[in-house]
Amino acid sequence: MEHINSTDEDQLHESSSKANDTTAFTIQNLLTPSKGYYATPILLFLNVIIFAVMALNNVDIIEPEKKDLIDWGANFRPFTLNEGLWRLVSSSFVHNGLLQFLCNMFVLISFGRVLEPLLGTVRLLYFFLLLTILSAGASLWYYTSFLSVGNSGALFGMLGIIITVYFGRNETISLKKELWIAVAVLIGFYVFYSIKGLSDNAANFSGLGGGLVFGSFFVLSTKNYSSAKSLSYQFLSMLLVLGFLIFVFQSIPSDLGKYFSKMEIITKAETEALEVYNLPQNTDNNIYLNEVQKGMEKWVQCERVIEECNQLNITDKYKSKNKLVAKYIQLRKESYELILRALQENSNKYNNEIQQYNDRILQAMKEIENFK
Repeated sequence: MEHINSTDEDQLHESSSKANDTTAFTIQNLLTPSKGYYATPILLFLNVIIFAVMALNNVDIIEPEKKDLIDWGANFRPFTLNEGLWRLVSSSFVHNGLLQFLCNMFVLISFGRVLEPLLGTVRLLYFFLLLTILSAGASLWYYTSFLSVGNSGALFGMLGIIITVYFGRNETISLKKELWIAVAVLIGFYVFYSIKGLSDNAANFSGLGGGLVFGSFFVLSTKNYSSAKSLSYQFLSMLLVLGFLIFVFQSIPSDLGKYFSKMEIITKAETEALEVYNLPQNTDNNIYLNEVQKGMEKWVQCERVIEECNQLNITDKYKSKNKLVAKYIQLRKESYELILRALQENSNKYNNEIQQYNDRILQAMKEIENFK
């Protein structure tokens, strides 16, 4: 890890004064990597490249679809547990539209130009990565079905570091107007997203808390400086994040990933079973009969899978949801049995009963949709 040389206490103040000298930075300088200023442009370019590639792949830059965000690496418990923990990092570089992207990039540059001269390039990247993982882990632990994107958790962490460095070494950071604007943008966007019900409170507050802790470690490491002390505090930071992740995965029921996989099987089977409703009205009766029989097989498969779900180690909430899904599957299966009978007998006498089943199916679908 990059550290501050023991003879460079004065350079720390010199570096910070450069970081707070607004005349020393033009737009070009802010965006161009230079000696002592690599981490911030690198993080900025990574975000820009990913946002641009998403846009080139027809992702709506104003209001992306949930599916697109998941495909590009959003942190969403069903997928993070089932597909891999890489989403704890990738989600930080995926943004929910242009507004979130622009606000986050402005804050990243503003905080980065203050912190990088103080922390150093490697340490800033190191803390940013730890804060990203920490905040994404908190989101994974707290929410069961919240889709989390953007690096606001890490940015709140950077704010936490700025706060602790300012109060721990108040001579090293000057609270310039530009920094206050960045803080206002970060908090203002948080409030705006909270009103819309889109704010990831778990990520933001855990990021802020992590930043306060990491910032405190940094301040302590610069007092009576030694290389061993600096590295030990950085190692302790990593251990804290790893410890928290262990807690997160111990807290989440062990079979939850399997549960989400099985629910995907049910969703796929349901889609295939409902294909019969896409047939043209003038479809031959035998073809229609064949498709309904295939649909019946799919509902039987769903019934078997939902029974397997009941045997998993999952929370009571998901067990309750299973009951609703099982009820829906049973209604679908019984309605298909009636449709088969009507087709085989070439009769309309089951129409009223089939309609009653359709009404009950719609009600069951509403219960599942409204389940929280």
